[in-house]
Amino acid sequence: MNKEKKLLISAVVVIFLLAGTFCVYAFMHKDKTVCKAEENDAVKFKREYEEFNDKFYDNTEIQYFDVNLSSNNVFKYLSAKDAVKFLKEGTGVIYFGFPQCPWCRTIVPYLNDAAKQTGVKEVKYLNILDIRDTYTIDGKKAVVDKKGTDEYYELLEVLDKHLKPYTISDDDNKEVSTGVKRLYAPTTVFVKEGKIVGFLEGTVDTQAKFVPLTDDEKEELTSNLNSLFLKVSSTVCSDKTC
Repeated sequence: MNKEKKLLISAVVVIFLLAGTFCVYAFMHKDKTVCKAEENDAVKFKREYEEFNDKFYDNTEIQYFDVNLSSNNVFKYLSAKDAVKFLKEGTGVIYFGFPQCPWCRTIVPYLNDAAKQTGVKEVKYLNILDIRDTYTIDGKKAVVDKKGTDEYYELLEVLDKHLKPYTISDDDNKEVSTGVKRLYAPTTVFVKEGKIVGFLEGTVDTQAKFVPLTDDEKEELTSNLNSLFLKVSSTVCSDKTC
């Protein structure tokens, strides 16, 4: 082997070693700007939710709930367009939420556990924070501040009978109707061959914002989710097969 080839091989080895060291350093220091190409959906979901641990909500002194997930969690990203298609044709579970939502941060570990306990291999996930419409109050009337995406309005159509009206509060904490419905976070939908067989908005009815679940509430949420997941689990017998 001539001198030039030896130098070339040495240079390539050094580059790979440096790149590997850089990625390890970035991972250990939680640098979100590098090595993202190595993330699968589970790792990405874990990172996006856990990066709000130990941080405070909306410039207040209220701290976010911690989220701690394994790197082999069940969450699988999909687009808003694919979410519409899944609701019309698919079988499984889809979760609508976003990392900054306190109720979302509460429910995520329970969704992961319920899926694994019932044999559901994945929970599809759509971050809805930026696709929804927003409203402000002008006088006594709610007006559109930002329109939602076309796919968001398609989701509203598909889920219409399950959704609640969207109201916002004025300066006196009086509710003003927007005249439309809302896909609130978190919402978890259970679909069997394009039919909605389960729908859960929020966690449990008694959980207040930024108030941790009590033991009784944890038990209630776990029971509710396990029952809903079983409706779409492949281990459940149908009318004709088992």
